[in-house]
Amino acid sequence: MVTKIVQISEIEANTLFNEFAELKQYFDRYEKLIDLPKDKYLTRKEVAKLLSITLVTVHEWTKKNILISYKIANRVYYKQSEINKAFTKVVNPEL
Repeated sequence: MVTKIVQISEIEANTLFNEFAELKQYFDRYEKLIDLPKDKYLTRKEVAKLLSITLVTVHEWTKKNILISYKIANRVYYKQSEINKAFTKVVNPEL
C-alpha cells in the first residue's frame, strides 16, 4: 500500500471544512449506489437442495411460515439468512 502525503496551505478553515463536507456527500451518494444486498436470495430449487428436501416440503414449510418467501412477479425467493434462522436449537435435557 502506497501512502501519499498532501500538505495544504493558504486556505481558510471554513473553505477547507466546506470542501470536506462536499466530499463526504459525494462518498455518501456513491456508497448508496454500490450498496448491494447483503443477503443472498435463493430460489425454491436452491432451498430444496440446500436443505435436502423436496419442493413440496419447501411449499408446505412456506405455508406454515417456517420459511419466509418473497415474490417478484411469478418468481419466489428466500433469503439465505432467514433460512439459517429457521433452524431451531435442540436442547437435550439428558446431557
